[in-house]
Amino acid sequence: MAVGGVGARTRDDASCAVMGVTALLLALAGFASFVLQQLADEPDACFADVVVTPPKDARAYRVFELDNGLRALVVSDAQADVAAAAMSVGVGSLFDPPETAGLAHFLEHMLFTGNARYPREGEYFDFVNAHGGSTNAATGLERTHFHFSIPPAQLLPALERLLQFFISPTLAPGMTEREKHAVSAEHSKNVAQDEWRFQRIRFLTTGNPACALHKFGTGNLATLANASSDQLRAFYDAHYAPRAMGLAVVGRESLDRLEAAVRSLASHMPKKAAVTPTFDDAPGPLPPYPAHGLVAGSADARGRAVGGRQVEFEPVADAQALRLVWYLPPMRGEYARKSLAYVTELLGDEGPGSLVSLLRAERGWADALTAGASHPASFFSEVEVSISLTSDGLEHVDDVVELVFAAIGKIRATPPERWRWEEDRQLAEIEWRFLEPAQPAALAQDLSAALLDKDVPLCDALRGPYAYRHFDSAQISTVAAQLTADTLLLYVGAKGLSRGVPDAGPASALDFGTDSGWVREKYYGARFRVRPFSPEQLRAWRGADAARVAAGGEGAGGVGADLRLPPPNAFIPTDFSLVVPAAPAGSAASLTVAPELLDDSTTGRLWLYADGTFAQPRASVTCVVTAGAVLADARALWTTQLLISMATDALKERAYPAAIAGLAASVGVGIEGLELSASGFSHKLTRLLQMAASTVAPGATVRASRFEAVRAAIVRDLRAEQFAGSLANALTQLKVLVRARTASYDRLAAVRIVANLTIDDVRAHATRLVSAGSYTECLVAGNVREQHALGAFATVRAALGGPPLASGALANLRQRVLSVPVGDHLWQADALDPDEINSAVALYYEVGSTASSLRDEACLELLVMLVQQAAFDQLRTDEQLGYTIGAQAYRAWSAQAVLLYARSDAASTDYLDERFEAFLTAHAAVLRGTSDAKLQTTRAALVANLGARDRSLADRTTRLWSELEMHDCVFDRAARLREHARNLTLVDVLELYERTFLDRRTRRKLAVRVRAPGESSRPTPRRVAPARGESGQRASQYRAIASDGVEAWRAGCELLPAPTTCDAFAQEAAAM
Repeated sequence: MAVGGVGARTRDDASCAVMGVTALLLALAGFASFVLQQLADEPDACFADVVVTPPKDARAYRVFELDNGLRALVVSDAQADVAAAAMSVGVGSLFDPPETAGLAHFLEHMLFTGNARYPREGEYFDFVNAHGGSTNAATGLERTHFHFSIPPAQLLPALERLLQFFISPTLAPGMTEREKHAVSAEHSKNVAQDEWRFQRIRFLTTGNPACALHKFGTGNLATLANASSDQLRAFYDAHYAPRAMGLAVVGRESLDRLEAAVRSLASHMPKKAAVTPTFDDAPGPLPPYPAHGLVAGSADARGRAVGGRQVEFEPVADAQALRLVWYLPPMRGEYARKSLAYVTELLGDEGPGSLVSLLRAERGWADALTAGASHPASFFSEVEVSISLTSDGLEHVDDVVELVFAAIGKIRATPPERWRWEEDRQLAEIEWRFLEPAQPAALAQDLSAALLDKDVPLCDALRGPYAYRHFDSAQISTVAAQLTADTLLLYVGAKGLSRGVPDAGPASALDFGTDSGWVREKYYGARFRVRPFSPEQLRAWRGADAARVAAGGEGAGGVGADLRLPPPNAFIPTDFSLVVPAAPAGSAASLTVAPELLDDSTTGRLWLYADGTFAQPRASVTCVVTAGAVLADARALWTTQLLISMATDALKERAYPAAIAGLAASVGVGIEGLELSASGFSHKLTRLLQMAASTVAPGATVRASRFEAVRAAIVRDLRAEQFAGSLANALTQLKVLVRARTASYDRLAAVRIVANLTIDDVRAHATRLVSAGSYTECLVAGNVREQHALGAFATVRAALGGPPLASGALANLRQRVLSVPVGDHLWQADALDPDEINSAVALYYEVGSTASSLRDEACLELLVMLVQQAAFDQLRTDEQLGYTIGAQAYRAWSAQAVLLYARSDAASTDYLDERFEAFLTAHAAVLRGTSDAKLQTTRAALVANLGARDRSLADRTTRLWSELEMHDCVFDRAARLREHARNLTLVDVLELYERTFLDRRTRRKLAVRVRAPGESSRPTPRRVAPARGESGQRASQYRAIASDGVEAWRAGCELLPAPTTCDAFAQEAAAM
């Protein structure tokens, strides 16, 4: 026992204690020094699961973990008009067993078919849709995502239904065959899409046959033929574990209430371990590709040296594309360093002296260039430079690549400069400071994915894209050093590359050491060819890079001697003061805000919405200049388009620094004339607007050096639109048939016109663009005073203004919609793409004019809500007619209609049309039996959707401009529609349904069909179940519109009444 009693210490004990305290203080000092150093490098670093939010985000966030291992993040937003939830699962198509391609995607589909708690198929969909919500899912490489959005009052019941997917899914054997067809139909809609085809070719040609990227992720009937319910269950049990999931929920409830709900509902998910494969066989141009990095000059299995390779492919569209791809090892912590972004931003610069400026303006080899870096999967990063080639550029592919390597050499030879990184950091800080809160659905999806992200800490889930915490010169240099000719995958795509060359065989076992010849990919049918780079190519490309490095990036002479890195950006805003007084609290929820009419004359109107609600130092100017010389006929319209495209081409280089600084400007040709807009931070917006306006002014220079390239690019784009797919073609043709001004939609005629225009035609047209008269309508919105708006209007008028239009001319130049005559009318044609496998129908049922009744507009919205899910369930789910089946309300220039559409690789257009008609007839009985409770639920959902507030300045500006663009000026439309919707009855819905769909005395139907080649040989699809209440079919009695009889059809149609409310609004404003 110590002498001093309890707690007494000897002198030695005290000395030891002092020494211990000293050591502790020194340790703390060392740790403090370390922390201070970290904070110096990373001043806004976060260290815990506390989500860092933008200054303008008032929502509350909380992260927690359940006992079963599920990580969850809840967000409380008391002002939310929409609630949302999302679940991300750490499994994707790369996890598919080799013998069953598409299994992960197939499982995603099967989870919607029922569970122990809610065994009825479609119960989840029905609940979400009945309340005006939406839901979807997607399978990626390593993740599968499920999400929904819904009115706030229904959040928790919807969440309970979603979570049952992960508690007790049925995976019923009786559903598997049907869902295999659904998966296969989804694949079919992608077969003719170039991005899907290219991605498949790209993954196949990475070089390492063992790489998981070689798998076909979507799946089809062939790959899933032997997939059983037992296999689905085993895959589900192996990978769908709470520890491999992340749940995010956004609602009005408090954080405590949301957390309690999640814990209660998700705690039933069984606790288990997840099987997580590792992907050591990373992609790369060299077989084998070691997971830890890139190796140049490796050898294949037979000892032959293998470098990078060139892949040529045949696209569906008339496009000429060059893509340079480098695979890099995964870069942990890259989000806070932005080293990849540093390099790719210099490669993608579009200012004077840039790579694209040299390719476009001086050599005439390219129309556009983009460069970027991404992290498609956990085991690799990638850098891609994508170039849209001119026809001349296609003949100089090797020279284009040589210039790219000269630009890379320029970057490598210039030591990483901190001021450039700091400038990017400054721009990111500005964007973050004024970042407007994300929509709930997008927020939930981003956060659920962030819960599984091993690279970005959860606290930076929102901040990550804007975080610049550590300038890493060494890593920047490492990235640039890895972009070599020896590790390049070069993709060249152009129509006709393989013309006249037979297939060498299927792309089964590619030998990357030799020329494969033209082969055909198994699932998409895309033709491609792989061959190693020649010694001459490698010598030239290595030399271009090395020459720049040896010269220190300057004065290398020869290739790329004129390349320059960008100077400091003069468009970075520095003044963020707000010039508009703050609006009263709660004004963001207002649906009655209207702009002020500042100027109304025979030459135009100026509208101002000075925003004090969102406290954003941003503004926008949106204008349309209507002139007879622009809209006189198709030739005038497309001559104007060529002129404006040349102006846009000239504007790109000058406006690029502004785009980097958060400003944007565009000029174009629209339905009613020239369109000019500028938006972004208000500080330097006037300067950008003046630049854009001067570029399109009649006296602007039309550069002969770019004429041929710009004209050819328009022709290619027009031809590419013809291969946009059967449904897109059907919807375009529908516009031709129902809109009064159609020159912009007739792509075949446009190709002939543009191909024959000369530069003298364009120059002559430019001089008379507005000389015969014009009318300018502008909306200036945001952080602007009245004098700023008047100044912007004057800028546009000075550049594009003319004398007043002749009396009555403006009304004749504005868009109108034709009224479909009573009866059923049919236009049909074959798809232009010989490889198209999908047929499509677009069925347009005219309702009338919005000028007659907003009540009808509200009733139409309610009717569509009562129809669209039933149509989807019957025609897609039960009858399996195709992956894309839809119904929507259509409103444009006072026209109202219901649009039904379908795209199918299984059914003919005749049959699709017939089944829609059978559904409409049968569904009338279903509607008549609608219960009061169901009608009340659907009506409440419509009222809630119409009451959604403007969440951002951009939302509000878009809504106001939409009213001006359609010449309606019903700025409080949503508020009025809500009042009408509250009072709608089932009798109202049935009367509109009968008048629109069933009564032959009032029905006005226009059907557009686009038939895929070989459609006539398709068997009638097997119908799983008849439409509910179906007792017979009422086939349409069509009056055919001949392919060459469109003008005669249009001449026989009357015009729907023109909107007059804008004029009434202006008269009322003038009288005040």
